[in-house]
Amino acid sequence: MQTKYSRWYCTKWLWKNLWAFDHKIVYCMIVEAVFGAISPLSSIILPSVIIGILISGASSGEIVTDICILFAIFGILQGISTYFTQRNNMQYIPWRAPFWGQIVVKCIHCDYQVFETQETQKEVKKIMIGMGNNDDGIEGYFHDAAKLLTYTFELILYCILVTMADIKVILVLVALSLISYLIHASINKKYIATKDAVAAMDVHLDYYRNLSYKTSSGKDIRLYQMQDHLKKLLAEVDRKVRKCEDYSQKYVTYAHLTSDTITLLRNALAYGYLLYMLIQGNFTVPEFVLYIGAVTAFSDRFIKLTEQLSHANRNLDLAGEMLNAFDALNSKNGSQKIQKKELEIVFDHVTFVYPGSDQKILDDFSLCIRPGEKLALVGVNGAGKTTIVKLLCRMYHPVSGRILINDVDLEELNADDYMQYLGVIFQDSDLYSYTIGENVSSLKEGDYDEQKVMDALKEAGASEFISSLKNGIHTYIGKEIDENGIDVSGGQKQKLLFARAWYKNLSILIMDEPTAALDAISEQELYSRYALLSKDKNALFISHRLASTKFCDRIVLLQNGRIAEEGTHDTLMQQHGIYYNMFNVQSRYYQEGGEENEAERVLA
Repeated sequence: MQTKYSRWYCTKWLWKNLWAFDHKIVYCMIVEAVFGAISPLSSIILPSVIIGILISGASSGEIVTDICILFAIFGILQGISTYFTQRNNMQYIPWRAPFWGQIVVKCIHCDYQVFETQETQKEVKKIMIGMGNNDDGIEGYFHDAAKLLTYTFELILYCILVTMADIKVILVLVALSLISYLIHASINKKYIATKDAVAAMDVHLDYYRNLSYKTSSGKDIRLYQMQDHLKKLLAEVDRKVRKCEDYSQKYVTYAHLTSDTITLLRNALAYGYLLYMLIQGNFTVPEFVLYIGAVTAFSDRFIKLTEQLSHANRNLDLAGEMLNAFDALNSKNGSQKIQKKELEIVFDHVTFVYPGSDQKILDDFSLCIRPGEKLALVGVNGAGKTTIVKLLCRMYHPVSGRILINDVDLEELNADDYMQYLGVIFQDSDLYSYTIGENVSSLKEGDYDEQKVMDALKEAGASEFISSLKNGIHTYIGKEIDENGIDVSGGQKQKLLFARAWYKNLSILIMDEPTAALDAISEQELYSRYALLSKDKNALFISHRLASTKFCDRIVLLQNGRIAEEGTHDTLMQQHGIYYNMFNVQSRYYQEGGEENEAERVLA
């Protein structure tokens, strides 16, 4: 994606942010640059002065005294320069660190429909590159700026010295140095292109690496012996990354070779001309030594200035890509808030197509869920059940049509306010490596109401399980954070997810196949608890096991993105339609010794 932020804009943005953060950082940078420019003069002036003292006819004592004074002065200057260089080297980190919080906020508030795309994941990678370390991106630019300022001050001093010999020398030096800069700039564009390709492949590389780290995927990898396959995938992506990095290094090599060639030519011309001037008697030997040193230093600093400017431009480009990526993470949000807890939900002629696809998942779909109604969505895979949930959760947005909450378009509602009314348990809903209390409350330790957490766990039927734990609700789940953390079973996990929903005191309870991995007995127990939890609330249930939807007020059967049948369990069975056939197929499975039959034997 081409960045819309120019280098000039990024420069202003960076300096404005740094100045607003702390003025002193800028002042210290200037002091560092001033002393950084003065200090190297010792290597130029000192030899010339010493030669002048030696041929002046002064006594040995005077010579030693003068040289000691010179060394002391330049030693003090070098010490001050070194102090500020080291001191300022870490001063940009506190400025950069808060941006990580902004990244987190941007990512978690970004529309899920946008965030899950590979293009957005690539943009997130660009943000990481733009902020990832001290030498590159937004912090790297200020390290560049400090050096650029230092080199600029030095060049001014060296220009004054060289001009004292002959202004034509400066013109030759500047002309060749500008040629070197233009070549560097051209090479840098190709370097940036390779980094963009690496960012895209890093998304794949991170995914494969994370598979090997995650305990959840570790079981399947071992059981199905996918180690070799994963290793080959990692090797293939790694090979592509290395190939891009090789191209990147090639451009860096070209830049250095160009600089070395131009430097050789520049020095040959300058030294030859100064030597000619010395032979002609236009200046003394001490002056010749001084000018040679100034020319050498000027050439070196101009090279470094052009290289540093090229590096700074690269970091400005990374900053532009970072700002561009921040824009890509923007989310749609309204301003209106829900005025009452009882909600009426209306899907008004909604059509939805997943990005990059032509297939309509929902096709002119309309549905009204009345306040307090328990609604079950059933149908074959791909009928649009989960899509309805994701639309209702604002993870996706309709291509056409509207979703109304109490007659207000969902797009116009404030997302944070709306989410307070929503409790969702997906089939793949997960617990985190926090304490049980943090998982249930979604708040950190010390911020949540412990009694309310205990009440939620009691309602979820998890009290006995929690009481058996040494640290109770302060027990960690998983071992990523605490080695004494516990693993939970599928049933325990669902009870904790149920407790999380209860703690929220929601208005809409949505369950998308949350019990798919449970046996029929556990499922029936949990659905009974869900029914109690959803009393006087809107509830939307999705389940392939049709028997579990009997307690719902209404059942809606989806087919090809539209409502094919709707009614209560009894009325749908009387119609002898699609629902009737699906229910009988499942019943025969259970009657032939399946899960339901086993449940009946256990209950007996």
